[in-house]
Amino acid sequence: MQVLADGHAVLYKNSHQYYVQKGSESLKELVSVSQDTTVYRSGRPYIARNRLFANLLNDQVMADCPAVQPLLQKALLRDGDLMAIFEVYNHCRPANTPTRLIAVTAKPRTSVSMGIGLSWHRSTLSILPTNWVPVNAILHPTRSFIPYPTCWLVLTSPRISERFSFQTGLSFLHEAFRFSSTEEIDEGADRRVLQRQDLWLQMSSLRIPVQVRYNVPGFQARPYLAVGSSLLLPLRYESSYSIERQQNRLVNSFRYPFFVPHQLAISVTGALGLKIPLNQNFSGVVEGRYEMALAGIAQFDNIDATKAPHAAGLTSLAEAPYQAFQFSLGLQFR
Repeated sequence: MQVLADGHAVLYKNSHQYYVQKGSESLKELVSVSQDTTVYRSGRPYIARNRLFANLLNDQVMADCPAVQPLLQKALLRDGDLMAIFEVYNHCRPANTPTRLIAVTAKPRTSVSMGIGLSWHRSTLSILPTNWVPVNAILHPTRSFIPYPTCWLVLTSPRISERFSFQTGLSFLHEAFRFSSTEEIDEGADRRVLQRQDLWLQMSSLRIPVQVRYNVPGFQARPYLAVGSSLLLPLRYESSYSIERQQNRLVNSFRYPFFVPHQLAISVTGALGLKIPLNQNFSGVVEGRYEMALAGIAQFDNIDATKAPHAAGLTSLAEAPYQAFQFSLGLQFR
């Protein structure tokens, strides 16, 4: 049998059946059967539903700890609810002290957890054609599987609810995208032009997710869901677009930058994760997160003609749709 809670009262689970043992007493089975009883209030009959497992715990096992009664009134016969009840009771009645009653420790107002780890990204950047950058392509990073550092912070208010948390963090990411093409263009009158295009972009950025998280109860390994937004802060970027047109032996070529990022891009984001307890203080965390920039990551801006004389009068891309998937693996304290 699996031990779900240990102490003065021990909670066991065997398949889908639950058992309780208090001190040296024999095992008692907790059953989910309910009985309806008619009670009278002010002369009027009412149906009251008695849950046998809750009555057993309240009357025979935990009658010496009033702190568990509010939990028993709402509890269902499942791992999470029972483990919470036994945790309170075993703090109220510690092992080896069957007659001494102690105060139940109040839950803290705020619980803080911190983690560090590595993350892997797979992003998609869409380049939409313009008159001066006639490229229509969906690009992926040239190196997608390089791990980058990440950290996160989880805030929970146990007195309000342990199921909901606030989660934020910080991730560093460097991405490089490239597109190349060669085509032969027939301009008529026996004029054929060989055209080569090369587009290159690299960007380093910080990602700051701001999410509300739901911790799924009833499992020893704690799955969670999170939704919210993510802030993308560019640190450094470079871009280059070159086009070369060759007809016979005459070659014309141009090269100029084409990309300027938003100073702050906002994405919608959703995450699915799993927290795996390792000991009392540390847990392993696995998380997958998806984000999509609401208005892309590029902004319309004039190109500096002093740095790119061929780009005089041209502007950077006005839009660059962006989405990414991040897989993280790390260690969390508390």
